[in-house]
Order: sequence, then structure tokens, then C-alpha cells
Amino acid sequence: MKHYVILDCEDSETWDPERYYTMHKPIMGKEHAEEAWSLLHIARGDKVPALSDPPQYDGIVITGSRHNVRDELPWMGPLCALIQDVSRNEKNANVRLYGGCFGAQIIAHALGGKWTAIQGVVSVLAQSVSVRSRIVLKRCGFCMNVTVIV
Repeated sequence: MKHYVILDCEDSETWDPERYYTMHKPIMGKEHAEEAWSLLHIARGDKVPALSDPPQYDGIVITGSRHNVRDELPWMGPLCALIQDVSRNEKNANVRLYGGCFGAQIIAHALGGKWTAIQGVVSVLAQSVSVRSRIVLKRCGFCMNVTVIV
């Protein structure tokens, strides 16, 4: 059975985490009886998971947030460590990683990228990421909010 986890990065009560849960499920593949989905509210106090050996997740979805990577909130360090573990350890080569909006920013940040605000619009620029990280970004079809310079 495949197991996916959605890491909810929003702590505002006005954002409906269940909406993100149902919105992101199709991204990882067609849902079927052989899939299990978990939802962790990491911005509201749920612990950021660590990957076991073998990894307990087949895919990780990192949601949007009203926060940005410069906020340096307590849960962002562990989230960056998880992203780095997925991208840099061969044992995690089959773990799919997806970040939408803020999720894309934090993935780029964790992998050494820089982002800047340009005319009031947030733009992500990943400048010097490792070869392994570039492979992960390409494997995930990662291009929505990130420009990768290779």
C-alpha cells in the first residue's frame, strides 16, 4: 500500500486544511484502495515527520501558507531537514516530493536556493543546488514556482 502525507503549513483558522487535503491528493497519482493519506498540521503543532529506513511515505505534499521562508518559524527548520533528507539520501530516491506555492519556496530554500520579492510578487530562484537536488527537482516535475539554474 502506498502512503502519502500532506504537511499543512498554514496556522490561520480562516484557511481550511481539509480543502488542501482533498485538493492535493490527486497530485500524487490516481486515488485507489491501495493508498493511505495522512494530514499533519505542522504549522499548528504537529511534529514534522522524519523518514525511516525504508521510508514510511511514498510521497510528501507541502502546502501553501501565508508565511514565507524568511519568517523562520520553529517548524521550518525540521521541514527543511526533511526536504534535504528526501533530496540527498539515496534511500529516499523513490519518495515523491511536491510543494505548492509556499511549499515550492521552502523546497528551494532547503536546497540552497534564494528567493526575493520582485515588485510585490514573490519569486523563487534556486541558484546553486547540488546535482542530486537537481535530479529530485526534475523527477518531481518541479517547476511551478521555481526557476532552477543548472
